[in-house]
Amino acid sequence: MLGTGALLRLATLPFVGLQTWFDWLAVGREATGLYNVNENWINLSRDLQGIPRRALIVTLDFSRAGLLLATPLLIGINWRLLIPVLFVLAAINAIVQPARQAAIPALVPHGQVGKANAMVSATTMLAGAVGFGLAGTILAWSPTSTSMLFWADAATFALSAAIVMGVPNLGGGVLQARVSGALRRTWSLTQARPHLLVGTLASFLIPLSFPALVAMAYQVSCNPNDLQCSQGGQTYSALELVLTVGLFAGSIAVTRISSIGTMRVVGAGLLLTGVMSVVIAASPTTYIWLIAIALFIASIGNPIYQIANQTALIEAADASIRGSVMATRFGLVQTASIVGIAVGGLLTKEYGPFAAYGVLGIGLVLLAMYAIAAGRSTTNPLHGAAYEEATNLASASAANGHPDGATAGAGRQTDDEPKTREPGLHQAKT
Repeated sequence: MLGTGALLRLATLPFVGLQTWFDWLAVGREATGLYNVNENWINLSRDLQGIPRRALIVTLDFSRAGLLLATPLLIGINWRLLIPVLFVLAAINAIVQPARQAAIPALVPHGQVGKANAMVSATTMLAGAVGFGLAGTILAWSPTSTSMLFWADAATFALSAAIVMGVPNLGGGVLQARVSGALRRTWSLTQARPHLLVGTLASFLIPLSFPALVAMAYQVSCNPNDLQCSQGGQTYSALELVLTVGLFAGSIAVTRISSIGTMRVVGAGLLLTGVMSVVIAASPTTYIWLIAIALFIASIGNPIYQIANQTALIEAADASIRGSVMATRFGLVQTASIVGIAVGGLLTKEYGPFAAYGVLGIGLVLLAMYAIAAGRSTTNPLHGAAYEEATNLASASAANGHPDGATAGAGRQTDDEPKTREPGLHQAKT
């Protein structure tokens, strides 16, 4: 590298002159001094030398658009090529989605991350519903060709990339980050551990309902002896519509909560979904209206838990590892969901869909109780934090052989420390 730099200097010297090189060296010395004292230069260098999040998202969205444009041609050659296409699209989504989530704090004021997550979730839910309707319209207009679907999907990704290009900064661009250490860096955050645990377990339990809902729709609508029943599909579509409306309503409702990224909000969402899942499991097969109402209320709790969990993880991580934290959550959630769908299929096959909903409901209620207990404040509001701290010091001193724990704790205070503990104690006692 030094040899290359020397050759470049010799090659450009006849054109720029010797004084120009001295001027550039002076600029370099000044920049070095600013780099050592100004932390913003460090962040700037990471954005320049690493991969900025905006460039990553734009590049991958344009890649998805190009791949979808080429998909009809690839299918025409061999339909089996659709399998690697879907694999690549899923792999890109696994990169883009955590990157988008990690970029939200850079776009909204402090304290508004939860509401921004809720808006993103509601918009995604609404756009998905419109997308299904648009796909049906395209198929009705051109039923013999599916190329229009791929082209329309490619247009949405190209439009998304164009919109992101207009955003000034999305953060990211870390110079060096070991991919294998993402889980270790995330687990090192003490505040993130319980949220990762709850998110993973909930992502295992909730997908139990995916195969169970299909089987339940046919069970409550069709005669077991009727193998060509068409009402089952209609009932399933209606229940899916109820589910979508409930998810959208939950995404809107969570914006009314003041502190979204807390474990107690996570527990409240899980508890609502769990209780209503138990109601579904106990519902008679003839009461389809009761199942629909319980499913609607249960689906409201799902986005409350999900948005609160995402917000808590985003707020627990600083900007340097936020992308790793959200990518770790995405990987754990997706893996748990796959396992949950498989277990849900086995439960539905062996014991029926209502039994699967019973397991789902009981599991979510237990998980919600843990989340609510974990989010409970341990400070007695009648005494205050100072009294709690003094009690802990007294207990520790008594365990070490000091009968007067408060005196021993106060005696360890040095003259250099500010004398704030005693006034706090007397104030707390009064």
